[in-house]
Amino acid sequence: MTYLAFGLLWVWLSDRLVLGVEVQARTGFWVAVAKGTTFVLISAGLGYWLVRRSGRDVARTDALLQAVAGSTSDAVFVKNLDGCYLLFNEAAARFVGRPVTEVLGRDDRDLFDPQSASRVMERDRRIMNAGVAEIGEEELTAAGVTRIYQAMKAPYRDADGNVIGLVGISRDVTDRVATERRLKETQDRLLEAQRLARLGSWAWAPATGALWWSDALYELMGVGRTVFSPSADAYRELVHPADREIVTRRIESLLAGAESVCDEIRIVRPDGQTVWVQTQARTTRDANGCVLVDGIDQDITARKKAEEELFASRETLRAVLDGIPQRVFWKAADLKYLGCNRPFAEDMGYANATEVVGKDDYQGAWASVADSYRADDRRVIDTGEARLDYEEELIGSGGARSWVRTSKQPLRGLDGRVVGVLGTYEDVSARKQAEHVVRASEARQTYLLHLSDALRPVADPEGVLGVACRTLGERLGVDRAYYCQVDEAAGRIRIDQDFVRPDVSSLAGEYRLADFGWVGPVFRGGQPAAVADVATAAQIPEADRPALVALRIGAFVAVPLVKGNSVVALLCVTDMSPRAWTPAEVELVWETAERTWAAVEQARAATNIRASEARFRTLIEFLPDAIYLNIGGRVAFCNPACVRLFGADDQSQLLGKTPFELLSPKYHDLIRQRIAILQATKQPVPGVEEEVVRLDGRTVPVFVTALPITDDGDEALLVVLHDLTEQKRLAMQLRHQELLLREASELAHVGGWGFDPITGEADWTAEVARIHDLDTVAPGVGPGIDFYVPEDRPQLDAALRAAIELGIPYDLELQIISARGVRKWVRTICRPIVDHQKVVRVRGSLQEITERKRIEAEIRQLNADLEQRVRDRTAELEASNRELESFSYSVSHDLRAPLRAINGFTQIVLDEYAPQLPAEAREYLDDVRANARRMGTLVDDLLAFSRLGRQPVKRQPVDVKQMVESCLREVVLSTDGRATEACVGDLPACEADPALLRQVWLNLLSNAVKYSGRKNSAVIEVGAACDPFGVTYYVRDNGVGFDMAYAHKLFGVFQRLHRAEDYEGTGIGLALVQRIVHRHGGRIWAEAVPDVGATFSFTLGNAPRTPLPEAPNGEGGVC
Repeated sequence: MTYLAFGLLWVWLSDRLVLGVEVQARTGFWVAVAKGTTFVLISAGLGYWLVRRSGRDVARTDALLQAVAGSTSDAVFVKNLDGCYLLFNEAAARFVGRPVTEVLGRDDRDLFDPQSASRVMERDRRIMNAGVAEIGEEELTAAGVTRIYQAMKAPYRDADGNVIGLVGISRDVTDRVATERRLKETQDRLLEAQRLARLGSWAWAPATGALWWSDALYELMGVGRTVFSPSADAYRELVHPADREIVTRRIESLLAGAESVCDEIRIVRPDGQTVWVQTQARTTRDANGCVLVDGIDQDITARKKAEEELFASRETLRAVLDGIPQRVFWKAADLKYLGCNRPFAEDMGYANATEVVGKDDYQGAWASVADSYRADDRRVIDTGEARLDYEEELIGSGGARSWVRTSKQPLRGLDGRVVGVLGTYEDVSARKQAEHVVRASEARQTYLLHLSDALRPVADPEGVLGVACRTLGERLGVDRAYYCQVDEAAGRIRIDQDFVRPDVSSLAGEYRLADFGWVGPVFRGGQPAAVADVATAAQIPEADRPALVALRIGAFVAVPLVKGNSVVALLCVTDMSPRAWTPAEVELVWETAERTWAAVEQARAATNIRASEARFRTLIEFLPDAIYLNIGGRVAFCNPACVRLFGADDQSQLLGKTPFELLSPKYHDLIRQRIAILQATKQPVPGVEEEVVRLDGRTVPVFVTALPITDDGDEALLVVLHDLTEQKRLAMQLRHQELLLREASELAHVGGWGFDPITGEADWTAEVARIHDLDTVAPGVGPGIDFYVPEDRPQLDAALRAAIELGIPYDLELQIISARGVRKWVRTICRPIVDHQKVVRVRGSLQEITERKRIEAEIRQLNADLEQRVRDRTAELEASNRELESFSYSVSHDLRAPLRAINGFTQIVLDEYAPQLPAEAREYLDDVRANARRMGTLVDDLLAFSRLGRQPVKRQPVDVKQMVESCLREVVLSTDGRATEACVGDLPACEADPALLRQVWLNLLSNAVKYSGRKNSAVIEVGAACDPFGVTYYVRDNGVGFDMAYAHKLFGVFQRLHRAEDYEGTGIGLALVQRIVHRHGGRIWAEAVPDVGATFSFTLGNAPRTPLPEAPNGEGGVC
């Protein structure tokens, strides 16, 4: 415009000058030429000056812009309308990782990932089209790094105001945004923690009375913010009356200057619920010095309840520990007692358990042997291994010694470390004593059995004596054992049979009784004599010692046989040296003497007995009752029934036994009384019930009768034993059946009733009375019928009439109203008793079925609800299956066709036009084809994943080791010869679907090989571990591993922890593995360390078919 105005002004001035001078035409031509030339020159000069000034201005502007862009840490840039960068400062270049010179002229697609570039370019176009500046955050990813920028962008205009591009400034706010997000998360977690902890906060200004509550406190107090106005008085009203004094003291303390207070009170909510609250408050002061109080209230109701339950549990445990006979104690690592029960404290010499705490074994009753006990404790603590069920001697309070059975095991803390020892023991002294007695008894019984076996085949009395002496001598290990026949009238002692050791002389022969004058006075009482040292024994007269010394008798035991106040025989055992005889040895000699004399008498009376047997045999052997003949206090004969009763193999096991050996010890006094009566009266005594003891130790109830008889001049008793076992069993069975019937009636609520159809007299059981809420006295037929509800009376009347008149039974379920007005359902069953076609009695049962009726109604309702749920669920499943089938069809057909078209057309372009295309275009087409193939793979994997949910699991036995080795061979072949070391341990067989399980192993092994590919030597380990819950299989590699913080993403569909450019894959494999494992009822998990390796473990939800052997190094399998 300036230039146009200048031109018009120049024309007007020059024309005025020409007209004023009035030049000629020729002269006017040259004037016009001069005028035009002058105008052109002036215009050119003016144009040149304007261009120079504009250039200087632009240069100054560019320099200023470059200086500003270069001096700021923010990214500054300018773009043209095509999005290409005209200006790009160093701060922006550092982010994209490229020099400024490489950026200028390029657009965002060359700098950022496709998603970031698309978002940025779309926003820039919107700003340039609208001509309005915008400020906002942008998330950009360049060179694999994602940052967040606060971007201010505005249209870039020319001098005429036209938009010619875009200018922007971006500031990196990644750290600020991350901090804001973390702060937001922290605030959210704090609020959630307060809500979960049921904790509310408050603030109070006592000077103004203002009180503020948090939302959580309103919820804790059970009041609404809109209906409750917090104040000190309103708060006090919510406090339990018994705790208001605590609140008053708290307020007074705070106002008096206390810095903080903490107390526990009860709050009574408006709905009547009482909760325990812990209040903590602290005081501060404002700028004016006024007191301000801040506090928090926390719901501790659950803790209070737990404390009460814990206290009750501890008291219960203490009562149990103090009440059991076992002693229980526990010690710390320094072997000082932490606690014990009362019996242990008493053993240690203290009155109660609290006195023991803090003490050690040196301060107890067993201080003298404390080192031994402490050594056991220390070994358990140091090794961490229990020592169980060992026996040791204990020195208790007062020095009493006893045997105990002890167990000690390590006491561990919450972290599993051994922090002490826990011990228990129980007194087994009685058992040890019993074992000693049993061993002695067993030895005695073994010897007596051996003696009986040795004497049984010997019929000659002299032979009996020889066998008895030899058996006794060998058993006691004495120098001599012999049988002396004593004839006091003739004054002689004769030894016919004796046992001597090879280097000891025999004493067989006759001796003068006068040389052994002490024999009569000592043995005439029938008691044995035991002399430990002949040279010093007081019962041996000095005059008689030389005779014993001459016979080289240093010690002896002698048992007499006395008849008619005269000693007739002695059984003796002697040693040439002094010997301290034990009571058991004396008892053994005595029993041997008794058995020997019984055997001798038996042998002597054998003929008589056999003759007597001939008279009895026919009668006795066929009697069902056990019979034995008692001659001289021993069994001389018994019939086969007696042998069977006592469980003997034959009669010889019973012959020679006394009644006291045959009958239970608790009847011995009764036996003595009855024998005394029989001997005194010579008359039978009434039979009584007693118990016999079989040879196997079992007792049998019998009815015993005894008859005094004479056999060959000897007084004897004929004893008859009637076995009451079957009778007792039947009686017990009858009582048991009666008890069961009574209990069954009570448990089943079933009772009996009956009445006479003629007289109407009725009876019923206690259970029927209970059902009617009456006593046990039956009210009669009519009143009994009146209990039934009116609507059931016609049916019952008709059934009763048919039962009385026609004898027809009935079974009805009716309702009654009991004496207390309770409506009940009953089942009444009637069974008429018919005699000669006439009903003589009507009997039946009554069962309360109220609960059954209620349950039946509930079951009917539940069945109806369940059927409706089944129908609803079936419809949902059918709809879901239809949707799934539609989805599968869409994926398999609708998605594949475009992919095939993309792949096909790009291949055609490459095949036909490749020479004409630039290299970059061919790379783009290759990328398109690769991504199309990847999309196809994703579709295939997604279909397989979807199809797996409907595929049934067909379990069958699988050889896991063979399957893994096959999968390994297949996987290793695809590694292009990379060094791969595979280690397969012992893998138990399992029950699984072979095809599905093979997919699991292939996926896990392929991943292990793939992610170990960058190692110089990939190591793959496959193994299994057994525990009580089943078998856990695992695959371990030494690959890149992963951060466990992202482990939860491993098994998601399309979830990957590594870039696809680094490791190929679709992200479906592990999701497929997890679904297969879950279909088998198992679980799968992973553990890893970055750059160290990963371990994938899974179970199949079933126990192993074969046990896992224990490897020598403690791990399953070998490489």
